[in-house]
Amino acid sequence: MATDQTFQIKCPSCGATLNVKPEWAGREAECTSCGKALTIPSPPAGVPGVPAAPGAPAAPAAPAQYAPGEGGAIDLARMKTSGETTLRVVCLIFAILIYIPLVISCLGIIYLGSFMLFSYLGLAFMMAHVRGNGIKVGPDQLPEVYESARRAAAAMGLAEVPDVYVIQAGGILNAFATKFAFRKYVVMYSDLVDACGDNTAELDMIMAHEIGHLALKHITWMWILFPTMLIPFLSQGYSRACEYSADRCGWAGCGNDEAAARGLLILAAGGKYARMASLEAFIRQRQEVSGFWQTVVEWFSTHPWLTRRVEALNLLSRSAGGA
Repeated sequence: MATDQTFQIKCPSCGATLNVKPEWAGREAECTSCGKALTIPSPPAGVPGVPAAPGAPAAPAAPAQYAPGEGGAIDLARMKTSGETTLRVVCLIFAILIYIPLVISCLGIIYLGSFMLFSYLGLAFMMAHVRGNGIKVGPDQLPEVYESARRAAAAMGLAEVPDVYVIQAGGILNAFATKFAFRKYVVMYSDLVDACGDNTAELDMIMAHEIGHLALKHITWMWILFPTMLIPFLSQGYSRACEYSADRCGWAGCGNDEAAARGLLILAAGGKYARMASLEAFIRQRQEVSGFWQTVVEWFSTHPWLTRRVEALNLLSRSAGGA
């Protein structure tokens, strides 16, 4: 069903009805039903963001708070949540206070160097496993996954597409981004890719989320701020704020409000049940995660509850649409 921020078109290949935003007019896209390429036509007059016909009342324009910047790239500064910016400053202050006594002490330098060395070795072993056992995607290897990464990298303004690997992980639905030896990586667990099925928009959401971590330099800041892991709740709070920012990147890179939310639901219930689930009911479920134990457990977690993340995306899409 079209909303006051979208209009409906028919896929010329399969006849499916698609809801698209006016800003996609004239751009190449893929049908979320059959995956075939199509060109988005111009929306009818009266849709927000489209000039009204002469003599007709002008429709209210959607705010440009989250619109792409110059060259079609997403404005990353607008993807950051205020919580990420604030907590990064707080974490940086505490990190400096911890660094100072460490670097002026021989024993502290040994501890600091040992921790960084073992962390680097752990990352080296993990990436060796991924590169040796996973499938590196490219134009001629899992091209659908590669195209998703290419689109996300272009939207985030990255000069190069990160190295993307698909690897099986015993049914785990997850993905992560990292940097190693001056290269950027995105690792997608095969069951998560499989759960997205033929819905390119859901895959784009997850891919843009991970590439958003790289574009927002979350991995770099993680290494700079790692002493804050000694402070209970602080590093976890910063990590959760970064997840909300990456979700915004996923939403913007996906270009589809519902697919962005269902991309998160896949993490909760897998592909089949994520498509059967009611988004409205899942958002109402958010009221059940405000109790004492739910709050305490989240404080120890690096990721917000999925119910909170879907609710945040819903509020974001309504704000961007001027609702």
